[in-house]
Amino acid sequence: MCEHECRALLAVRPGLGRARYLLAISLFRQGKFVEAIPILRDLSEVEHWAPSEDGGVDARSVELYLSNALKREGDLAGALRHAQTAAKLAPNDVEVIANLGLCLSSSGNIDQAAVCFEKVIRLAPNLPFGYHGLAEVRNAMGDSLEAIALYRKAAELCPPQVPLLMDIAESLKGLDDSPTAEALANKIHSASPSVRSNVLLASCLSERGKADEALPLAKTAVSMDPESWSAWAVLGTTQLAARNREESNAALLKSLELNPAQGSAWHALVQNGLISEDLVMGMQSALTSNSLNPANLSMLNYSLARSLEKLGRYEESYAAYAEANHAARLHKFGNEAFAREEYVSSVLAPIAAVRKTGPLRIGGATSGNPKPIFVFGMIRSGTTLLEQILSLDSKVGAGGEVLFWREYWREALSATHGTLDEGALIGLRERYERVLARICPGKEVVVDKMPLNYELAGLLAMVFPDAPMIHLSRNPLDNCFSIFATVNRSRLAFMHDVEAIGAAYQTYHRAMIEWEQIGLPNTLHVRYEDLVSNQEEWTRKVVEHCGLQWQDEFMHPETNRHLAATPSFVQVQLPVYQSSVSRAMPFERCLPSAWRNLAL
Repeated sequence: MCEHECRALLAVRPGLGRARYLLAISLFRQGKFVEAIPILRDLSEVEHWAPSEDGGVDARSVELYLSNALKREGDLAGALRHAQTAAKLAPNDVEVIANLGLCLSSSGNIDQAAVCFEKVIRLAPNLPFGYHGLAEVRNAMGDSLEAIALYRKAAELCPPQVPLLMDIAESLKGLDDSPTAEALANKIHSASPSVRSNVLLASCLSERGKADEALPLAKTAVSMDPESWSAWAVLGTTQLAARNREESNAALLKSLELNPAQGSAWHALVQNGLISEDLVMGMQSALTSNSLNPANLSMLNYSLARSLEKLGRYEESYAAYAEANHAARLHKFGNEAFAREEYVSSVLAPIAAVRKTGPLRIGGATSGNPKPIFVFGMIRSGTTLLEQILSLDSKVGAGGEVLFWREYWREALSATHGTLDEGALIGLRERYERVLARICPGKEVVVDKMPLNYELAGLLAMVFPDAPMIHLSRNPLDNCFSIFATVNRSRLAFMHDVEAIGAAYQTYHRAMIEWEQIGLPNTLHVRYEDLVSNQEEWTRKVVEHCGLQWQDEFMHPETNRHLAATPSFVQVQLPVYQSSVSRAMPFERCLPSAWRNLAL
């Protein structure tokens, strides 16, 4: 209606600046950016800013709309130029400054963009878009922790109907904050169910081991829009988590037919074991797409690499793994280098604290709460497999990778003396036991399979002197290669860098030697290779060490319906296999020489 009236008026009086301005705004709001841009550009250049008989036009608004229209049409340089003009006209207008920040960020000027969003937050601390913009910038800089905090702040200020809240939830999911993303997705979905909200909520639930809850949402998303590639993709990955392989493959292939430039669907197909030369060609073709973001680029390269590995094309496979890791590292850490000395210092800090504290044995369990079994070792050493075995006992809960001790152990550390405070450790123990009770209600025992608890092994032995502890180790070359060749959203400092992975393994080995010197009572050391090649012998040793009664079911971890929320969730759906033993051998010529000298 507005467009028609403006055109009718301009047909009679073509010089009316206000009518041309309103026509441009009407076209913009209809998404007709190509038609709106010449009108806005002419208004900007001719400068119809003075009030006239028809009310004149708003200079700030013309420059802002023109900037937005140019940005949507891909003219980032023009968008930035007009955003800067708008900022000169209205230096304290939060909408103008936020738009300038977006243009600067899109143009790669993230430091200047950060300044803009910080100004927006100062001018309007109760509006969400300043925090959201700054979160995007901090994420691009590789500062994921601050980005998560800013996204959460923006989410607090957003009503559930605002589309920005969906953007925030998706960003938090991408930063591996699935619990917060799931809470936001529930909030959005309750207020306004849509294809997008169904997809997001199904994806969050599936990744957190709730495939049964996710599947109806994924099916609803597909029924709402059968042409939505993202709906088919989440249906496929959810069916995979639910162990419905044929249905998973069909949904994933449909998703890739609609949009081949997506990493997660290709990766799920490969995890399903669907590998062929034709699919390799499809992945190679998809890699030529300009629409792949770093996360998708990484996932697609991992999928291609695994397929080439299975087809025996090892040098091509290694090159694709290298590309996958390069893209993943850029996505997570930007150009930040691995700080080896800082990393080693952080790993060895608990050892120094325990040595300085001296003998200390914390006794007494909180009544009614489950007891832990600690399973730890270098990542990709088989901790998920052991959790699946032990949690086949109905009394045993699968706690997953519990972050508690890594996050809070320093609360017991004296800043003055560097020793551990007994009272603080007792308090942490009680809090931790309540966490286990919440994670696995009704269970007598909970398996905490946080691999990196090897950094805290002696401290945990001090706090839980009666708890069974199992240290899993693996051939160093296979272990390092598995880290290198596995999709992992973790932001551990050594991820995705071959030299850093080797350094991290060396540090792990050193930490375990030092803990052994201090003493690790009640600890069973298990080699992954022994567990999979002499399954019954070592499974019985593990079960006996944990004080459990033998059950024949322990020999069939693939029957465990618990969905492991780790990169190993597909592998543990299979019977115990030995194909991962010596997996690195065909790649030996490609691997860094330092890996071959790592001690077991």
